[in-house]
Amino acid sequence: MNRPTLPTFLAAALLGVSALAAEPGLADLPVPADAGEGMRWQLDERFTLGFDGGDKAAALGTGWTDAYINAWPGPGRGVFSSEHSRVHDGNLELLAQAVPGPKGKNLKLGVISTTEALSYPVFLEARMRVSPLVLSSNFWLLSEDDVQELDIIECYGTRGGAGGAGGSADIGGNRGDGEPGIAGSNYHMFERDPVSNDVIKDHGGDGHHHPPSDGVAYRDGFHTFGAYWRDPFHVEIYYDGERVRTLAGADINDFDGTGFSRPMRVILDLEEHDWRVKSGIDPSPRRLADPTQNRLWVDWIRVLRPVPAGG
Repeated sequence: MNRPTLPTFLAAALLGVSALAAEPGLADLPVPADAGEGMRWQLDERFTLGFDGGDKAAALGTGWTDAYINAWPGPGRGVFSSEHSRVHDGNLELLAQAVPGPKGKNLKLGVISTTEALSYPVFLEARMRVSPLVLSSNFWLLSEDDVQELDIIECYGTRGGAGGAGGSADIGGNRGDGEPGIAGSNYHMFERDPVSNDVIKDHGGDGHHHPPSDGVAYRDGFHTFGAYWRDPFHVEIYYDGERVRTLAGADINDFDGTGFSRPMRVILDLEEHDWRVKSGIDPSPRRLADPTQNRLWVDWIRVLRPVPAGG
């Protein structure tokens, strides 16, 4: 028997409301960025997520998917996997797991991304706790042609590198927890080969941010990370409500003079990077099996847009 179905637009709207119902206060939380004279912030419900329910599909709604934005499998030994994300205890958890296979690709990693690209002006913010692993926990944006990238946060839970007794590397599980990583707000403007998509040159710049004055390392507690993408030549980065970096005008090292002009998809994921693997910095089997370390926790994600205050 055929059952009546809701119109597509109404079903999508209800999914957005369902995803938001878990976090009714997100619209009321202060926004650290200035919406502009005569403007106010309005929540974009389709891309705003709370995770108090237990169903991942319902939480992601129509605005997000548990996959990467294209067919790229992932960096380093990692392979992005829809099976390595879940909603549990009020959080989205993106998991890392060692799997049998060639050493070249034997890590499964959780990821979510928006189902379509977003454009400026927009404020994005996530409350999350980075994984304590030497993997990178990331909240970032990427244009669909892989040319423009903005990393709101890219943070290795454990810094890695040379270590002595109790040192900072995580090789073979024989050393200590290591020094906590410093967060990066990085951006890239890639010149790419039009046929192979290989990077010809990477224009961009890194930003490095120590944990806030309360001393709670990014891997040891929840923090908020946000960005106000005001226009192609003005981006503000916020950590725990404080502006830590502004990219504006000549600060943006692009090669075609357009700044952050392309619409970009939003991504949260765990990654293992090639250069760290080659340096012997990779998570031990023991740590990958430890549920207190082998995941990135996300409490909520919100997206807001400036609208006329009287509208």
